[in-house]
Amino acid sequence: MFFRCRNLVSVENIPQTVISMHSTFSGTGLTSVPALPSNLVHLSYTFSGCEGITEVNWAALPKTITSFSGAFKSTSVTTAEIVINDSQLAETIHYSYCFSDCPLLQKLTVNADGLNDYAHLWLQGICSGCTSLEQFELINFPATNMEPGSECATAMFNGCQNLKSVINEGYFYFSGDSIFNGCEQLATLQTKGFRDFYPDDALTNSFYNCRSLSGDYYISFSSLSELYDFANNLSDPDFEENIGFSFTGCNNKTNFHLGYQELVNYWNQRKLLTDSKSEANFHYWPEGDHYRDDSYETPPDTTIQRPSVTPPSLVNTSVTPGNTQPVSTVTPKTKKSISVLKLTKYKKGTKKISGKTIGKAAIKISIGKKTYKAKSNGKGAFTIKLKSKLKKKTSIKVTVSKSGYKTKSKSFKVK
Repeated sequence: MFFRCRNLVSVENIPQTVISMHSTFSGTGLTSVPALPSNLVHLSYTFSGCEGITEVNWAALPKTITSFSGAFKSTSVTTAEIVINDSQLAETIHYSYCFSDCPLLQKLTVNADGLNDYAHLWLQGICSGCTSLEQFELINFPATNMEPGSECATAMFNGCQNLKSVINEGYFYFSGDSIFNGCEQLATLQTKGFRDFYPDDALTNSFYNCRSLSGDYYISFSSLSELYDFANNLSDPDFEENIGFSFTGCNNKTNFHLGYQELVNYWNQRKLLTDSKSEANFHYWPEGDHYRDDSYETPPDTTIQRPSVTPPSLVNTSVTPGNTQPVSTVTPKTKKSISVLKLTKYKKGTKKISGKTIGKAAIKISIGKKTYKAKSNGKGAFTIKLKSKLKKKTSIKVTVSKSGYKTKSKSFKVK
């Protein structure tokens, strides 16, 4: 409503009937956050680009807000503490890009003590581009939460070149691509592990140039089928290009423990990629092969690492999994590549998805927690009827498999 009204510096008496304020004051001259309606739900990008805002009093914000996506992007805040209130009982709490591109932000704390047991906590890009950020803390993430970090850490610290410490005390499991891309000073990373890496792009740039990082980190997978998709794509040039920069710049004190032995074999054989310049070590971790929502192996706590300047004799190396074991080289079998995979119809508001791939192939479509299966006809066309209408920005993951071919996966987003 007041988008880029540069001379607007104060606001009074916003009507209590307002429940959505998407980009309302984006790019204005506001110097503080005004009193907001008590039933406000959407604060997405409301104050993005308000360079005069230097602080946010989280306690003063309405407890009804469930979408903070980009709310304080490109402001001048220096420190911030997000407090998730227990009255927020929505299925998903959005903080995506909430403080991204804030050049003066040095510390951000997310207190998840009041998070709903079944709520998703979306933190994609929350600090992306914060070049002054040095410390991030996620505290009190409840062990009772049944949705520990699915699809919600993509680009979380992308480009945070001065980030030194990430403390994750609870049960939030990092998942996504470009999580620590370019975090060259990151020396302290405390987390229980990483999960749900999708086979086509999720490892892309995840630890690119994390040259100060050391210690043991654990990556597990959501299901065996997804793991096989990952393995079957290992020798695909497109797949290799996607993960080509995943571990570039990591030093030889960094150990990644991965589920599925063939995956580890292949990466050790190729040293991930010939020109990746990665010195990281990869180990087989049997318990990381798969997990189920109701019964899964919890990765060991990762020891907090001291700064990289610490002499090797003083670095804490107490995390030594007893099940890590050497592996022999396995040469992947040569399979044909699936040349085409596209969706031709997947509009918002429809209950049908149509696409094109190779003929007589098995199709699996994942939308959130729902999975649909079908088979393409002789010409490669396929159509799947959905149980509910597609919503805007919904993520659709399509996986195609056929005997003699490398399984191919691709993600689409509803416009």
